[in-house]
Amino acid sequence: MILITGASGSVGKAVLLEAIRRESKVRAMYRSKEEAAKAPSGCQAVLADYADKHSLGKALDGVNFVYVVCSPIPQLVELESNMLVACKQAGVKHVVLNSALGAGDYPKSFPSWHRQVEDKLKSSGMSCTILRPNGFLQNIVTYNAASIRTQGAFYAAMGDAKVSYLDVGDIAVVAVKALRGGPHSGKTYELNGPEAISNEELAKRISKISGRTVNYVDIPESAQREAMLGMGMPEWQVTALLELQQYYKQGGGAKTDGVLRSLIERAPVTLDQYLKANAKEFRDRVAQELTHHERRFEFDPRSQEIQVGVVAHGERPPERPASCTSRPAAKGSPSSTPPSRAARHKRSKDSSSSSSEARRPCTAGAGRSSTCSARHRSTW
Repeated sequence: MILITGASGSVGKAVLLEAIRRESKVRAMYRSKEEAAKAPSGCQAVLADYADKHSLGKALDGVNFVYVVCSPIPQLVELESNMLVACKQAGVKHVVLNSALGAGDYPKSFPSWHRQVEDKLKSSGMSCTILRPNGFLQNIVTYNAASIRTQGAFYAAMGDAKVSYLDVGDIAVVAVKALRGGPHSGKTYELNGPEAISNEELAKRISKISGRTVNYVDIPESAQREAMLGMGMPEWQVTALLELQQYYKQGGGAKTDGVLRSLIERAPVTLDQYLKANAKEFRDRVAQELTHHERRFEFDPRSQEIQVGVVAHGERPPERPASCTSRPAAKGSPSSTPPSRAARHKRSKDSSSSSSEARRPCTAGAGRSSTCSARHRSTW
């Protein structure tokens, strides 16, 4: 029996579907009855919570192989450690841990938390495989599409830093292949996409494929911090996100190699393929299709501040001033995650949730990465 945690999250759900396609006995772990009721056919749903050790024992009954994932929150080390202890006690044969890019060489922010769990797993004596994925292609739509639709732009303080995005479906293929151990036992795989790309180039690609002009607007880190705090994000989360962005500015997310291709035994999904499949997400929508309260951002280059506004349901946002179209941050300004990426940490699963959930621990690793970094799904 295989157990997939984080079964309602973006990556966890992809891993679950891949496991159902390839395996005959699959169990999916959920925190709520509502989510469990949505479990796809071909799997057995189970209710459990990383914070409830008794529930973990029940979820692991008869299980030999486990995929472990949790949102990057301050409780991550404690919660995933609970799961590892439970796996050891249940006699699990192999564990696949969804970690994060940077866990191997960056002693700050979310990667440092994941590294602590990695070390605990390695010292447990259990057979294991560790996955460290880069940024998700899916995050481009999840966190940038809204401002692109309403303003024709997305915002970041990333400068010319590059990221090699990969598809969550490709991560799922690797995870399921590694679940039974074998040649993957004891391995740590850093998973990068086939192409490293800057936000400036990303804007050009989206423009070409969607048929509308899209601009990338670089902003100062100070404006990024103020915007995130203004959205109600907790101080720890804002600091962790800004620290993480230093990793990307140092080139940590720009690596490309053949590891992913060799593991999935085919060409990985490319950026252009993903954008073509999701081109409609970047085009204008009629007012009635806007979400009830859609956050929008305006960077004022004179004050060096971001104005965070709300578009009510049925209301067209005003046109963005031409001066905000593409003016970069002041020379020498530090950089970090874009407002759109900050929003992801309040809205995404695994690598999505509401702002209220962002303050609630993801105790089942159910893919509610409302507090995760811009890349982890991702990226985490």
